[in-house]
Amino acid sequence: MIKTISIFFFGIFVSCLSFAGSENYIVLEKALKDPEKVKHLEVACDSINLVSLQENIQEFKHLSGIAFLGEPKEEIKIWEILSHLRMLEQIMFINNNLSEIKVGGSSSTIKKLWLKGSPNVNVNSLNIVLRKANYIQYLRLDSIKSDVYPFEIGNLELLKELQISNSTWKPRPLFVFAGRCEKLKRLDFHNNNFQFVGNEIKRVDHIRYLDISGNGLSKLSKGFSKLNKVDTLILNRNGFTQHDDLADRLKTMRLSHLVTDIDSIMSTEDFEYRLPGMTIDWSNGELARYHFNLPHNILQPRKNKNSVDSIKLQKLSYTSLGSSSLK
Repeated sequence: MIKTISIFFFGIFVSCLSFAGSENYIVLEKALKDPEKVKHLEVACDSINLVSLQENIQEFKHLSGIAFLGEPKEEIKIWEILSHLRMLEQIMFINNNLSEIKVGGSSSTIKKLWLKGSPNVNVNSLNIVLRKANYIQYLRLDSIKSDVYPFEIGNLELLKELQISNSTWKPRPLFVFAGRCEKLKRLDFHNNNFQFVGNEIKRVDHIRYLDISGNGLSKLSKGFSKLNKVDTLILNRNGFTQHDDLADRLKTMRLSHLVTDIDSIMSTEDFEYRLPGMTIDWSNGELARYHFNLPHNILQPRKNKNSVDSIKLQKLSYTSLGSSSLK
């Protein structure tokens, strides 16, 4: 029997930037009241907060993760703070408009690195970080505009999840880099304006989750037939017009879950009939989790068992305590 899903808009359910383990990221003002107990710190990058953190950095003796939010007047203050932190496992740079990337003394311990909102960042500095930080398991890069590729991704032997979005990079090198990461299970290349993905897709035949939504794809190459381990495929917000050809290509894969667009040329019933046993979500919407928004005392709505969110698109979870300026 064909399992069908009613039309679903991705923005309905609250989704967030998150890290495994549901760590509580505490804003600096509250964290300073008992810094020895703080493991995960959220810092707004205005001058007052950065100076305050510099003056009290030695008090945070058990810090494991830090999130820098907003653009600083003096970028060097961020690097000075990180130079005093030696055992960080998580570092997030969000909307900082940085010129370069550093992780201070945490190269040998960092497991999760996120960078968003620094379009002109020196990607060579990012490659230096990735070359040294070979324990990274989760990497998320958003809105980087550069001709230099993050080629050191291919040397991250422990990488499990990779997301690159809103970039100007071409697909072929990115899939080649990702293909070298043998432990990679989740690959998310949404919103990169890819016009075509060729046989380089075969390089990532070991992944289980693939998101290439929000690009300019009009067809899938033969290489997609080699993705025998992919369980979930997100294809919506592309340029597919021939859903009969798309269905024929998808039939050769072993998908259990597909997200694609509503198309007037072929009815949803006809499309689903061609792909028996597959759970299909029809949506023109964008996943809420794509946005770098931290939840602040948000109550999660009750999830429908058939919702896209219920397939755990992001295993990472992040909760921030206290007031925050991040919107």
